[in-house]
Amino acid sequence: MELKYDVLWVDDQLDSIKESIESMHDLFVEEGFILKIDEKDSITPDGIDNLVKTLDSHNPYDLIIFDYDLGTASENGVKIAKKLRNSIYTDMIFYSGGKNLNDLRKELYDEKIDGVFIIDRTQLYDDIRPIIYDHIKKISSLNGARGMVMSEWSDIDIALREKLKQSLKSLDDTKRQQEGKKILERLTKKVNEKSKKLKQLQENRLQEKLDDIYKLIYDPTQCEFDIIRRSLGALNEKGSIYDNDEYVHKIQMKRNELAHKPFIEIEKYYKHKTFKQLRKDLIKLKREIGIPLDS
Repeated sequence: MELKYDVLWVDDQLDSIKESIESMHDLFVEEGFILKIDEKDSITPDGIDNLVKTLDSHNPYDLIIFDYDLGTASENGVKIAKKLRNSIYTDMIFYSGGKNLNDLRKELYDEKIDGVFIIDRTQLYDDIRPIIYDHIKKISSLNGARGMVMSEWSDIDIALREKLKQSLKSLDDTKRQQEGKKILERLTKKVNEKSKKLKQLQENRLQEKLDDIYKLIYDPTQCEFDIIRRSLGALNEKGSIYDNDEYVHKIQMKRNELAHKPFIEIEKYYKHKTFKQLRKDLIKLKREIGIPLDS
């Protein structure tokens, strides 16, 4: 599970449902997700075959939504659903504004196409909202949330290591040397002076030491994330997001809890609402430190 929720949406009149799409974006923001829609206005027979081949090797979509009547240049929704269902099992939502919904259900049944929700185009968002909401709850399992937090935290970890390196480089020589020395002291304290690498650094010339510090910043076996956070805190005003009990530290603690505590200890209080807030916190933090949300 990721913070990004990918949808393939096929409709030859997407502008006419713009309001429903905007409402969906708002829904996903409220649930702590970033909605990404891959819009297509038609799919030809060859286009479906190419799409099936692509999705068979890599399917990035969490949901596929399409209209029944896509105009003369495209296959109709039932044919699209049948070809896609032969190779992928992503949930699909199928709608129409002119065809009787029961007739659509019968067509899907006759073609033996399963796992497709049928809704009315004229009340698109009202019908789609409970389906989306239920889907979000299903993917918000504890194991899924653990994976999501580990994945997103990896991006944050790398970004903050780069931020610390660039922050050090932006300082004047005197200040850079002072902060570099503090990082070494934190590292030395953290490993109880057992690291041979740190002892060698203390004996080298200062410039060589700083060059090696840049390398250490990117080595999680030598420089734990907590040292990165505390070092960034020292380079910022007191009360910044990097200080103890502030934003980064709080999410770091949640990450550690999800990573290391036994399932039975945390399943009691990590529920849908908890994960919803955690996703929002991760999005906020990624924005704060400059990680692109569409990556």
